[in-house]
Amino acid sequence: MVSIKTRLDALHAAFTPGAPVADPGLFRGREELKADAETHLRNVGSHMLIYGEVGVGKTSLANSIRHLAKVLNPESILVDQVQCD
Repeated sequence: MVSIKTRLDALHAAFTPGAPVADPGLFRGREELKADAETHLRNVGSHMLIYGEVGVGKTSLANSIRHLAKVLNPESILVDQVQCD
């Protein structure tokens, strides 16, 4: 029999609503924003800035864009992340 603590630990590991999505395969939605990001990544000299209210998914989107940049052209696309207070 599995203990309650073990079950709770598994639940907390699987369900993290307050943490950004690190695995781009798990990031869902924001299709229009991801398409815009891909357009910018394909245009030489283009820049992107992500901003918005706390908790709306900015970091998750940035993680998804970082993965896309590595897939499109890992040698010539620079992706940086800066947290502002």
